[in-house]
Amino acid sequence: MKDINLNEILDGLKDQIIDLAKKHAGDFKDLAVNDAEELVKNSREDIERWTRLLASNDITQKEYKFLMGGLKDEAEMKALKQQGLAKIKVDRFKKDLFNLLINTVFEVV
Repeated sequence: MKDINLNEILDGLKDQIIDLAKKHAGDFKDLAVNDAEELVKNSREDIERWTRLLASNDITQKEYKFLMGGLKDEAEMKALKQQGLAKIKVDRFKKDLFNLLINTVFEVV
């Protein structure tokens, strides 16, 4: 099994997450970045467990995407919603954020 360091993966994504936040949240970029960091913090245990299962071939990429998709559906972007950012923009940000996470993990694993 390949040794996976989720901290390194997430640290490597910071600039890309900021770019996503600029794209989807405009003036609320900082709130979007904070929401993304909070989401990862609250979901870290699940993401780590699923990433290790993927790395050890105990689950497939399809199963990993499914699990992450469920996490995305449950994720809240509280600060963005409080600022009244349109739901569609919040949903697009979440979708792109999770796609970024998933694709990056797939590259590493």
